[in-house]
Amino acid sequence: MEYIYTNILTLLLGGLIGYLISNHFYRKSIPFVKHMRSVSFYIEEVYLSTKYPTIFQSNDSIKSSYLSQKPSNTDIPHLKMVCSETDKVQQGKDMFILFRMIDEGLNLSLTSGIEIRNNLNNYSLPISIEGFGWCSCRFTIPEDAPIGKQKLIFNLKDGKGNTNTQEYYYTIFEKEN
Repeated sequence: MEYIYTNILTLLLGGLIGYLISNHFYRKSIPFVKHMRSVSFYIEEVYLSTKYPTIFQSNDSIKSSYLSQKPSNTDIPHLKMVCSETDKVQQGKDMFILFRMIDEGLNLSLTSGIEIRNNLNNYSLPISIEGFGWCSCRFTIPEDAPIGKQKLIFNLKDGKGNTNTQEYYYTIFEKEN
């Protein structure tokens, strides 16, 4: 009977010590993780501003943050930011956007979990992976597109089946002759 109490006491004491040690090293690693996130942010910023100076080094570009639309369940994929040279495009011209998604469950597939539809004609738009979680999309506005506000619809679906739909608005104006 004495051995049972000794074993139980040893298990409890060992568990408590193991918990305290792992908790100590977990808390100790938090500043390092924050530092690495900030370093990767600056690398990402340098890479993208070099590749797309008309978006990241221009005062005329549009950068729309979607952080206020963040779902309460962080495993649901959602947009973080959509960037474009402009949100006003002429009929017959190309429009280029960069966008970044977040899925804290880390199960959003960039190749199959993203669909962008142009509300103008309901076409699915081609997506290119840029790196650092960024993707891009280039599409041409038809010559006969109606003038006015249009939207792109982002349909996001992760590996667990979590879905989210968000919109980006742009304006079409008449082609200059």
